Amino acid sequence: MASPKRSLFIFSLVVVLCAATFVYFRFYPYLFSITLTGKIEKIERVQINVSLMQSTSPNDKINPELYSFAVAIQTDDGRIWTASAEDRQWASISPGICVKAKYFPYAPWRLDKSGTYFGARLLEAWDCSTRQNTK
Repeated sequence: MASPKRSLFIFSLVVVLCAATFVYFRFYPYLFSITLTGKIEKIERVQINVSLMQSTSPNDKINPELYSFAVAIQTDDGRIWTASAEDRQWASISPGICVKAKYFPYAPWRLDKSGTYFGARLLEAWDCSTRQNTK
């Protein structure tokens, strides 16, 4: 029969492993997010006919696609990073503006979207001619 100390250790180990697994699967995008600094190459907003497909009921929430954007940022190394975003802040940004943004990756078990990014968050924006890009 196992000693009480050993049983407690095994139980604690199982609890810690379960918690770590839960955190990994639940918070994967936040754990592996990246922060980019670069120049906006292109921003596209959802087309107007998609955003008009909106319910008129006062209890319905606004369709998030109304504020959906495709964002492309070119970093100093020449790489262009793309992501989708449902953040109204992107409406105020135009190509040629320098930005600092956080990109969240889809989890690898989402096979249809693995290796791509969503939920781009605008952290900071400035005119590229006024200051140098800082990482």
